[in-house]
Amino acid sequence: MSNFPVVRTADGALRGTSDGAVSVFRGIPYAQPPTGSRRFGAPVPAERWDGTRDAIEFGPAVSQFLPWQGPAQAGQDDSGVGALTVNVWTPDPGAAGLPVLVWLHGGAYLIGTGADPGCNGSHLAAENGVVVVTLNYRLGAEGFARLEGAPDNRGLLDQISALMWVRRNIKAFGGDPDQVTAFGGSAGANALAALLVMPTARDLFRRAVLMSPAVSYLTPELAETISGQVAADLGCKPVADDFARRSPQDVARTDFELQARHGVYAQTWGQMALMPTIYSPVVDGDSLPADPFTALAAGTAAGIDLLCGYNRDEYRFFQLMAGPPTPGEESTGPGEPELDRALELLGPSGALAAYRAAHPGLDAGALYELVMSDWTFRMPVVRLAEQQAAAGGSAHLYELAHPISSAGDATPHGAEAPLVFGAVGSELDRMFYPQGFSPYEEKLSAHVRQALTDFARSGRPGWHTFDNEQRTTRVWGDPEQGLAVDRALPIKSSHDIWASVAFGTLDLP
Repeated sequence: MSNFPVVRTADGALRGTSDGAVSVFRGIPYAQPPTGSRRFGAPVPAERWDGTRDAIEFGPAVSQFLPWQGPAQAGQDDSGVGALTVNVWTPDPGAAGLPVLVWLHGGAYLIGTGADPGCNGSHLAAENGVVVVTLNYRLGAEGFARLEGAPDNRGLLDQISALMWVRRNIKAFGGDPDQVTAFGGSAGANALAALLVMPTARDLFRRAVLMSPAVSYLTPELAETISGQVAADLGCKPVADDFARRSPQDVARTDFELQARHGVYAQTWGQMALMPTIYSPVVDGDSLPADPFTALAAGTAAGIDLLCGYNRDEYRFFQLMAGPPTPGEESTGPGEPELDRALELLGPSGALAAYRAAHPGLDAGALYELVMSDWTFRMPVVRLAEQQAAAGGSAHLYELAHPISSAGDATPHGAEAPLVFGAVGSELDRMFYPQGFSPYEEKLSAHVRQALTDFARSGRPGWHTFDNEQRTTRVWGDPEQGLAVDRALPIKSSHDIWASVAFGTLDLP
């Protein structure tokens, strides 16, 4: 195999790189750069090119504010907006019919890139024989603010445009356009749940893997309220033309500053003030006709195979990100007031007594973490599986229970992605696995990757489908059970507490 393989796509020829086991094509435009009049518009397909285009380097990340790097925007192009590009890893560009996995990165709709070392597709491609695609999509206000003069859900429209590119071009990389599995984590999974029910995404993927999606989909009125606050912080109106006069760096910095304080807006934002983000897809009745919970219950995605799951201690991640208290100061971690406030906003009736009865040894801080894990991630995942199964669709449910020593032997949000990609690549990965994978974690990663790629090939990851009677759940990484064991809904006590709550669209209080 050449060190610089060439493929021919519908848009033109591309020259990538190869290490002998995997060929990689980076920074391929699937849409024109969102600059000028396109900045707050729907994505426009990339233009064709003549000759052979180098696909050696990743494209510049879309506009975002990285607080640990200060105000400088790493990887930006001259416009500061970034580029809408895909990256492809393939074990053999001359092959045919390989399953395709398209990754939607997380990051609270505020940060992230398809070039992140944590989503390097080399292991999946080389060891599991699949084609892996990652992508950039617009984030923050650029992709998700509700603005007059701009379409809603621009970031989701970008993802759909990328999936259309995959549909047109993946054969050139050895992939099968009829065997596409979209998979995403956190905000990426939340976005993918929306794509399941968006008319313009229909037939673009056959299967979906949702890793810890959150509950948040917004009414237009709530989205307008949030975007109005962003505009006020920027000193302008929530109008696309006004936002376009602000630099992408200023908009991204404003997003971050609002994110850092958004918990104070409970009286005007309601439950959204407790979410770990200020942006989410808008149920506008057009691009997104209904929230995924409602639409799955109606059978909208019954023809798509679904694999979804959660981590045992999701909210521990956000406690870790808050960091320890400043030396000499008292801890500011959650206690009784935060627990009472959360349950007052979230419900359901009698929840506190039910949680205390189910978990008599937990203090207020631990109960708060459990409540937030349940409401933000765990219960919505189970509800999606229930509604897909009830509508006659195929669903498989998992729980990751592998204890992470750096997280106090909890299994926090985000701990599954390194296992799925087979490597400790990013700074976030190293927070969970600071010494790399242990021998056990190497085996667990291989097991998880095999299940994922078996699902991509056949829709069968290796355990029974979820139904609303048996509720079979594959538990990965429980130290007392080896690599995997099947149980009947391990979080039944929480499920019973939240049974009366209708997850759907978040609205103004």
